[in-house]
Amino acid sequence: MMKNPLRVKLLAGVIASALVVALPVYAQDTTSGLTGRVVDAKGAPVAGAKVKIVHVPSGTTSSATTDANGRYVAQGLRVGGPYHIEATGGDIAKEADADNVFLNLGQVSTVNLAEPAAAAAQLEGVTVTANAAQIAVFNSDNKGLSTNISHAQLEAAVNADRSFQNIARMDPRVSVTDRDSGNVSANGKNYRYNCITVDNVNAGDPFGLNGNGLATITGSPISMNAIDSVQVSTSNFDVSQRGCVGANVNMVSKSGTNEYHGEVYYGYRTAKDGFMGEIAPVGSDVDSPYLGWKREWTSGFNVGGPIVKDRLFFFLSYEQSKRIGYGPSSGPSDATSAGTSPVQGINSAFYNSVLSKAQSLGLNPGDRSLANLTNKRYLAKVDWNINDQHRAVFRYSETKEFQPVTTGSATSVTANSNWYYNNRNIKSYLGQLFSDWSDVFSTEANLQFTKIVTSRGPLVGGYQPSVAVSNSTTSSTPNVTLGTEFSSQVNALDIKQVSGYFAGTWHLGEHTVKAGINGAQDKVYNAFMQGYYGSYTYWAPSNGSIDNFANGAWEAYSIKQPAPGFDLPGSQANFKKQQYGAFLQDTWQATDRLSLTYGLRLDAPRFPASPLYNPCFASAPGTAFTAKNANGSTLCTAARGGFGYANNTLPTTAPMFQPRVSFNYDFDSEYKTQLRGGVGVFVSDVPTVWYSNSFGNSGLTAVTYSITDLSSNPVGTLLCSANGTSFTKAAGATCPTGQIPYVKQAPSYSAANPLIPGGTTPAAPGASGAQMAVDTIDPNFKMPRTTQIALAFDRELPWMSIISSVELNYTKTNDEILYKMLNYGAPTGVGPDGRNLYYKTISGTFATSRANANSAFGTVTQLTNSHAGQSTSLTWSFTKPMADDWSAMMAFRVGHSTDANAGASSVANSNIQANMWVNPNQDSIATSNYDVPKRFIAGGTWQHKFFGDYKTQISMFADLHSGAPYSWIAGNDMNGDGYSRDLIYIPKSATDVAWKAGTTATQIQQFMSYVQGNPYLSEHMGQIAGRNAVRSPWVNQIDLSFKQEIPGIFEGNKGELRFDFFNFGNLLNSKWGVEKRAQFPLFRQLANVSGIDPATGKYIYDITGAQYKDANGNYKPQSLLVNETGGGGTSIPSQRWSVMMTAKYTF
Repeated sequence: MMKNPLRVKLLAGVIASALVVALPVYAQDTTSGLTGRVVDAKGAPVAGAKVKIVHVPSGTTSSATTDANGRYVAQGLRVGGPYHIEATGGDIAKEADADNVFLNLGQVSTVNLAEPAAAAAQLEGVTVTANAAQIAVFNSDNKGLSTNISHAQLEAAVNADRSFQNIARMDPRVSVTDRDSGNVSANGKNYRYNCITVDNVNAGDPFGLNGNGLATITGSPISMNAIDSVQVSTSNFDVSQRGCVGANVNMVSKSGTNEYHGEVYYGYRTAKDGFMGEIAPVGSDVDSPYLGWKREWTSGFNVGGPIVKDRLFFFLSYEQSKRIGYGPSSGPSDATSAGTSPVQGINSAFYNSVLSKAQSLGLNPGDRSLANLTNKRYLAKVDWNINDQHRAVFRYSETKEFQPVTTGSATSVTANSNWYYNNRNIKSYLGQLFSDWSDVFSTEANLQFTKIVTSRGPLVGGYQPSVAVSNSTTSSTPNVTLGTEFSSQVNALDIKQVSGYFAGTWHLGEHTVKAGINGAQDKVYNAFMQGYYGSYTYWAPSNGSIDNFANGAWEAYSIKQPAPGFDLPGSQANFKKQQYGAFLQDTWQATDRLSLTYGLRLDAPRFPASPLYNPCFASAPGTAFTAKNANGSTLCTAARGGFGYANNTLPTTAPMFQPRVSFNYDFDSEYKTQLRGGVGVFVSDVPTVWYSNSFGNSGLTAVTYSITDLSSNPVGTLLCSANGTSFTKAAGATCPTGQIPYVKQAPSYSAANPLIPGGTTPAAPGASGAQMAVDTIDPNFKMPRTTQIALAFDRELPWMSIISSVELNYTKTNDEILYKMLNYGAPTGVGPDGRNLYYKTISGTFATSRANANSAFGTVTQLTNSHAGQSTSLTWSFTKPMADDWSAMMAFRVGHSTDANAGASSVANSNIQANMWVNPNQDSIATSNYDVPKRFIAGGTWQHKFFGDYKTQISMFADLHSGAPYSWIAGNDMNGDGYSRDLIYIPKSATDVAWKAGTTATQIQQFMSYVQGNPYLSEHMGQIAGRNAVRSPWVNQIDLSFKQEIPGIFEGNKGELRFDFFNFGNLLNSKWGVEKRAQFPLFRQLANVSGIDPATGKYIYDITGAQYKDANGNYKPQSLLVNETGGGGTSIPSQRWSVMMTAKYTF
């Protein structure tokens, strides 16, 4: 029994909708539930009582009957409230009721009812109390680790860029690990493993291209003003929910009620001085203005109300936003606009001469005019109370986005013919049916269809080859780049998703049994062919000269084309992916204080078709092989054979079993206290693009030519190559035996007739340097699978209804991704530090990487599994609910996460390059890219009505956490595997390595001084640097919001003026709140390693390049960067303060 019955009150008027602090919740869903017991005046359970549950705003009614223990249950209820609940009949003479009850998303709340005479003395376990924190936390359904964010919290949350990231971060276990790209990680896991839904319909990026994890490019899946509530879960042990290795983020849209309500709003943000901050780039003391865009605005409205009172309701939402003035992030050194980074080595004369010559050669270089981003979001929703037993919901939403992406970098000036657009249209249809068939049996069914159409192409100038003209005699940078961007030459995506879900729930006394099935299918067409029109690189024969460009003497050329017998559509990925699941679960109220939930979930993937089989790839290694088409023409050829296994295998379709058990124990104490937790297995799907790579890259449908001629020989020169990519001028009239000959051809800038090396049509795959790029999947590959353990302790403190929670989460990796590149060839030697080397020439200057690779093939990747890695998270939080006009929360989290592969890209080959290593293809764990070992968050809201019924409100949210990890690597390809991702050896002294000729004693001394003065490097001298072993500085962000309500034009209406300050600390000091981060994918270059000294056998270190010198010529390793993209459609002012000014009118 409770020791203080006077504390138990049916005062639900102060409820979740008034709370503005994030609170823990439970199973992800789009609805709420209600349970409780009905007792008579003596406290005895009442069997057979009729419980009527009414959602007052809409008149939606549900009913239930108590069992022999007086218990009732209702499922599928609308989120929010207020609700009126009454019990009649059975053995009670007087009606027992409760008013002003509010229900949280995904929560089965407990509301016990008693005859009035016994309510204060006999009622035990009442959870409708004087604050909503107790409702949310102290509940038998609270078994996992989650956060519920109500509509009131959304209204109060500081959200200057109207993004879902600012909402998800309110869970202390969920971090925005990259403010610029919008990566959101839960407990240090890959952001691609999050499950993001709206009304339980997938709103995440189904293909896996966007850094924010959303199907939309910017903001949130639907208008923030159309979202009613949000649930963020990191450990959800309900088996009815398909598990996610990352976070479950479910947003529920608003619905109409019996009264007409709506709002009109307009938000504005500008990059002008005084409204947005200036920050200094790394290495500079001069603050610079924002480079990305000039201003943005968002306008919209929503309205809801009855079509038929108590029966049929509508809700409509429309929003449009625009960002104006996207421009380049870099420009000529003598002609940059304010804030645009100057590219040293490219002046306006050189830039203009390149564009002029390009025009005369038939290219359309464009210019540097500005571009705009536009976004439109629509939503229409109908709620239908068919009768008291059945309720249906129908929803349509659409998002249209046009995003310009302006290219350019610190070493490249681009014309806007090299810029590109992303055009995206997303349509989603949803139908849901909630039915109570009896007092003990209810069902839920839903069906949804989503279509996503995305295209990417040149912003101006039409399709043409890309051309980079360098002003260096030995390097491809600094350069001027024009023509269609390499990855935008063929790039389109069409996805059709359909999914269904059905579940039934039986209430059998103290047991609640739930069972169901679900299924989903993605139909994917992905047209992606990098370099379809060709890509040229020209070096300068002398400083300031473009003669090589004028004469067609290119230094490098690459092109990818459909193979003979295939056209462009037929060479692209076109496939279906299916997923089926089933579950069974029992929730047992074992005692009045102990609740147990246990269940089993099964998920199984299925692929109706396989990638195209490549017989050359599957042929025996070391034996020449040629495959023929039916007409006798060559399908493919491999002079040294293939890899000995099939390329078209797909992941195992065996069912994946996911048992889960969880509990909640309520202690008998003066102040509410409970222990909760669970253990279970969770499975996440991987981004569809990782499967698509195998369908699109069989090696047969396309051939890739990649030719490098470092001497920029004239057109007509005979070139020779041992590996099919690196060519040199022939010493005589023919090439040496075994080498591939090529007579250098003149460039062709015609999109209709691009240059095909060696002829007018591509050679058969594998022949004459036409290399096959093949992406494969291990036939035993399994989707990411983890075992999670959660344990939490909640305690109500004696002061101000504060709740303290300590929550522990441990995740063990069972199956995780691991990418391998299989075409390195056998090592050619071993370096002084023990690593394998793959160069043809090792002694002296390194030359010819991948010397023993199979020349018929280019990159050959395999998606397989690692079984190593883990994540640990411990959180301690305090929540003070809204009372006396203020609320507050704070949480501190510590943890660590490890993995074997970051999974940081969409392209298979890029996922290999996203790792750092000593030897390639290692299955070894290290700190994850997404690891956040320490995080502190705090939030609060203060409000007061200074005049009338019009609130003044101030809200704050602070997020302070550890910076991103990074690795020290060599600045070039140190081991000859073709990638510059090699963890560098840290010399223990200046004589421990050799130095490139021309390196001065001063430079060597400066290098060693830096090593000895760096905490990590000095502690690991004489060792190889570790992956992600170093960490960037702390990231501190404080956001502030001020809101004032004002009188409306008509009675009951209100206006609102609001100012949201992003990164408010940066307003006070331009050095505060700036995230410094290593270059993607999180590395810093310490030195180049150019070879092995034949006299000493030591590595030859090279620090003579410009990248290792500061403005005064002194040694300087690669710096950390201010993590803010200068230009492009994804650019946001992520590191400087800004203010969003919003006016809103509600009616």
